[in-house]
Amino acid sequence: MAEEPYAKLEEEESSPPKKCRCSTTYVQIVCQISCIVLLIVCVVSIERRISFLEKRFDSMAEGLKKEQSDHKGGLHGHRTPLARDKRTVRDPKTRFSSLAKQLRTLKTRTTKFSKTLSTSTSFQDDAARGNNDGQEHVEEGPKEAWLSGVVYQHWGRTSCSGDASLVYNGYMANSQYTASGGGSNFICLTNNVTYDTYPSPQEGTNIYGTKYYTSFQGFKNNLNEHLALCAVCYTAYRGSQIMVPATKECPIGWTVEYRGYLMSGHYDNHHSSEFVCVDEEAEPGGTSFGDGAVLYVVQGLCDPLSCKPFVNGRQLACVVCTK
Repeated sequence: MAEEPYAKLEEEESSPPKKCRCSTTYVQIVCQISCIVLLIVCVVSIERRISFLEKRFDSMAEGLKKEQSDHKGGLHGHRTPLARDKRTVRDPKTRFSSLAKQLRTLKTRTTKFSKTLSTSTSFQDDAARGNNDGQEHVEEGPKEAWLSGVVYQHWGRTSCSGDASLVYNGYMANSQYTASGGGSNFICLTNNVTYDTYPSPQEGTNIYGTKYYTSFQGFKNNLNEHLALCAVCYTAYRGSQIMVPATKECPIGWTVEYRGYLMSGHYDNHHSSEFVCVDEEAEPGGTSFGDGAVLYVVQGLCDPLSCKPFVNGRQLACVVCTK
């Protein structure tokens, strides 16, 4: 019985005092409150930064859109700025989830805006370099920066029209009109000729320069028995090209590259050839005594009672268009 007071005394000495326990609890509460306050401050700061960035992106997008409309280029695909969600008091988990979503949206918008800005810059550079020869456009068409451009043959001339640039020029060529084989299409042989290997002549196919055989008055110059010239042209602002026979007007939305008349080989030649549109202002290419490929103006022949809207025996015009 005498040992119990000593055991109780030792137990009291080993347990921490009440004041120390209260101080520890107070410090823990203060630390938790400080962490919560710091977390709230960080969330509010991040939200303000996101709001600032969204406003800057909206302002830059509007400025870029206005600049593109001033250049009449028209880059499509701009999306209206995303409106921010109204923020209400939410628990920390909800707010962090919303912040993550907004950051992903902001990253997507940054990527899209960067691509749009680079495309607009390349368009302005192309527009500054576009008209290399100072010639006027016959019909103004839309200039889209995302097009890869189109190449076409300008038959009858050694230069290009409108905003098209010259790739090379030369002479129209095809197989001889009396041949039964060889190629049927006309090609534009370049003036800058280079040869690689040229052994003694071998059997194969031959190619000849092309001559006009026509006294048709629709052309600005006398082309009869002159060599046919040609040019290969490139336009960077349009991606498709067509030749429309029997008219001098392009479909709506297409740009006129040049107008002319439909020509081909004679109907009784042994060798068939394609129909081409020769510029109405074709340049005479000099006379030649050889007989190679030939070009005649094409006229439509049909029963007058079933020929409408065509006129029997009348020469056909044509137009080369791009879009």
